[in-house]
Amino acid sequence: MPNEIKELAVVDKTSFPYIFEQNVDVPLVTHEKGIIRANVYRPKDSDSIKYPVIVTYGPYGKDAKYEAFRKQSFDQVNPEQKSEHSAWETPDPRWWTSNGYTVVRADERGIGQSPGVLDTMSRATSEAFFDVVEWAAVQPWSSGKVGLLGISYYAGSQWRVAARRPKGLAAIIPWEGMSDYYRDRVRQGGILQDKFISRFCRLLFDKNEESSRLISRVHRNLVELSGYCQPIRKVENGRKCLPRDFGRPTE
Repeated sequence: MPNEIKELAVVDKTSFPYIFEQNVDVPLVTHEKGIIRANVYRPKDSDSIKYPVIVTYGPYGKDAKYEAFRKQSFDQVNPEQKSEHSAWETPDPRWWTSNGYTVVRADERGIGQSPGVLDTMSRATSEAFFDVVEWAAVQPWSSGKVGLLGISYYAGSQWRVAARRPKGLAAIIPWEGMSDYYRDRVRQGGILQDKFISRFCRLLFDKNEESSRLISRVHRNLVELSGYCQPIRKVENGRKCLPRDFGRPTE
């Protein structure tokens, strides 16, 4: 039998200059059943005043501290735009809540506290993201308007979910994203490069046997795009993923 999914949500209204709700359950209702877990950061008066919402949904862990995750990058951020809850490539809760927004940061399925199978940059990604957006639009602390803001992975996912037209989505602000993963990430200028993909996988997984199986699946999704190339044959040493035997080249 699968493990029981327990209630993990907690609310802290006193420790920070905003209300912090951790591990809130967001139900998946449109394309599949289950839950996504999200952190919600709200202005102190949001129990009585409704605010627009900024949402992110991604694989890097909503609770992973930016300073520990990428310290060199964190050190370069404007001090006014970072806090204890800063996270990689996502809006900082302290700055945005002080400027009249609620921030929702969700763990993608299969990562962090969201149960399920991780399948990055897939159709399932935008399907679950769709439900998170529509959920945020109808919460009692929400004005009904939802915006998306994020960098890189959090940019590319915005275009895909926006194409589904979730209710409440009012704006997207994608930074440094990509729309064609074959040309933009795997075969830039027609030349194979896998350094970024390998680094991306190392950010998500430890170097162990279980992780190698997961990395293999992630790489297959990233590189084996719509029949452009043959499947990856193996993952070497639990960390090095080298695509081989590519079929059709770029046009």
